[in-house]
Amino acid sequence: MAFDSADLPTWLQLVCAGGGMYGLWVVCWTGQLTLSRVAITHRNIFGTYSIRWSEIDRVEFGSAYGTETYVFFGVGKHFAVYGPMVWSGADIEKAKQLLAEELQARSLIPVQTKSAEWRTHKNVRLR
Repeated sequence: MAFDSADLPTWLQLVCAGGGMYGLWVVCWTGQLTLSRVAITHRNIFGTYSIRWSEIDRVEFGSAYGTETYVFFGVGKHFAVYGPMVWSGADIEKAKQLLAEELQARSLIPVQTKSAEWRTHKNVRLR
């Protein structure tokens, strides 16, 4: 007997399709994250996004599903990235150290919120 997707309830088909689209979005959203003394920059297939440390006035983080998301807020903008626990690369320890130093230098204390896990970039797109 062959499997036919028409045998599945409509709600289950929608859940499966939604899960697949979310997974595709996560894969496409992942990209290269660059931290410098001037800014944090995220490049992926959708574009290049950046916020200067000097623009950041508060930081939130969310932790769900075994990962974490950091959201850096400036006036009228926010920059959201996956947290250090999922970063990879040869310079990961330097990046974590730079993040800690910049937060401390600006007296920014990350506050845990439920909404941080679902935020995306806003008004930080370069191209």
